[in-house]
Order: sequence, then structure tokens, then C-alpha cells
Amino acid sequence: MYQIPEANRRLLEAMKRLRAEQKSAVPGNQTRRDAAPSRPKGKSGTPATRHSDIPEKRREATPSRPPQEPSVRTKQQEFPGIDWDDTMSGDIQLAQLLYNERVRTFGKMRQMLDSVADGQQIAEDFGRQFARLDDSNRQAQAELEHYNAEKTFLYIHPIAKKFKK
Repeated sequence: MYQIPEANRRLLEAMKRLRAEQKSAVPGNQTRRDAAPSRPKGKSGTPATRHSDIPEKRREATPSRPPQEPSVRTKQQEFPGIDWDDTMSGDIQLAQLLYNERVRTFGKMRQMLDSVADGQQIAEDFGRQFARLDDSNRQAQAELEHYNAEKTFLYIHPIAKKFKK
């Protein structure tokens, strides 16, 4: 099996710690306040103030941030210059294929990174597979951006090369 270099190993450990912290931040997974470790002392020798020390009324009066919407954009928002509804056009069909390929490769790359972060064994050709997916993703993105702006394809992605007239 492939040996992970030390720098990557530290990165993976940091990712695991971050995931553990995110899981513990979920309501219901929080620890009791009285079980918290001792707090650092402030300048005057008194314990530094924490959010949990603020009275309830005062905390409620503090404006909170509105919940953020997920930053998921549709293909119409991402590429407004492409008429996605014209499914009879060969160029739009190619654009849809490229967009779907971009989404597929991104999902596969994320899945591969998640498996590494979870500590699963990785194959010897992990780097090669990941680089191939990344190249395909970048080429599809470049094709779509160019078509969005210029209404022509670059024909650098293998799918676009097959469609070239």
C-alpha cells in the first residue's frame, strides 16, 4: 500500500480533529457547563468572562447571525450565458454533459478525500486517480466558462473532443 508522507499525515490528523469538533458542536452532544476545565485568569486575576457567564436576558438581547443558506448554486446561476432550456441544441447538450461530468468528478474527489480523512487504506495509484479527476474537472470548468462567455468551446476536455465537428 501507499505510504502517506508525514506532512499529509499531520493534515489528515488535523482534518479528523476538525470533524470531531464539528460533531461535538451539534446540539445534544455538548458537555455540561460545570464540567468545563478551569478558565484562564484575566488581567485582574479574576477568571476571564465566557459566554456562559453572561445572564440569559443579556444573551438573548445580543443579535445573532441569521442562519446561512447553503452556498449551492444552480447551473443557471453559475453560467447565466448558457440557455440551459434549449435541449435541442447540440452545444447545449454538450454543455450539459460537461456540467454533469464536472459534478461527478467533484463528488468522486470529495469521496476519495473523505475516505483518506477517515483513515481508510488508499490504493497505490490514489494520486494518479485524484489528479486525473482534478484535470477532468478543471477542463470541464474551463469549457463551460468559455462557452458561457464566448459561445464557443475550447475542445480540451475528452467529451468535447468527441463532439467536435
